[in-house]
Amino acid sequence: MLCSLVLGALAAAPNAPVPPVPTAPTHARRDLGLGAALDAAPLPRSARPGRMLAAQEDGPSASWMPDGQPRAVDLQWWGLELQAYPAGVIPAIHAQFPVSSHGVVLARVGYNATDRGDWGEHDEEDGGGPGGGLGYRHYFGEDLGGWMLGGRVDFWSLNVDWEDDAPPRSGETDVFVIQPAVEGGYGFRLGERLRLDLALALGVEINARTDGESVGQGAILLGGAALTWGF
Repeated sequence: MLCSLVLGALAAAPNAPVPPVPTAPTHARRDLGLGAALDAAPLPRSARPGRMLAAQEDGPSASWMPDGQPRAVDLQWWGLELQAYPAGVIPAIHAQFPVSSHGVVLARVGYNATDRGDWGEHDEEDGGGPGGGLGYRHYFGEDLGGWMLGGRVDFWSLNVDWEDDAPPRSGETDVFVIQPAVEGGYGFRLGERLRLDLALALGVEINARTDGESVGQGAILLGGAALTWGF
């Protein structure tokens, strides 16, 4: 009996149904084929990493203007300045250091040559001396150009010769001058690395320390031009 059952089971096994092998749905196979095709396709030149990086570098934070010029705020500006006022002239080395998209800190070192005539405390005053100053300018235009406003403080160590007519006498005075001022003007971009600033300043001369007789001080009006090169 047992042998008959075993032989019957073996005879029926080849006719048993075979479980189907799982396969991906047709739409899934189509999706897999599209994804593989996309993965294999080369990226457009503009979408490649190098090109994308270059596009980012050419954005608003780039160091170049649309016309191909370097941005003024990315450079330091050094040059020459000449100021004139009713009683003298001031040639100087002038430098500007951008601190924002519209602002610069400026510095100057120069020589103040003065001929006050009888505008001071004596009938004749003239002399001069070295000095310098610091200031800040805000430009309302783009790329450190256009109209600007600012403030500054200059310091001068002057030796002033003086004379009086009645009674006739003469002497000299050493004076340390503090000269705060407000200024306004206009900035021009003349070339890729060349700028010109024209400024008019209104301030006051204060004789902070005097060695000798008193000499002139008071309100002062200055006009100046600075020609600078960007480095």
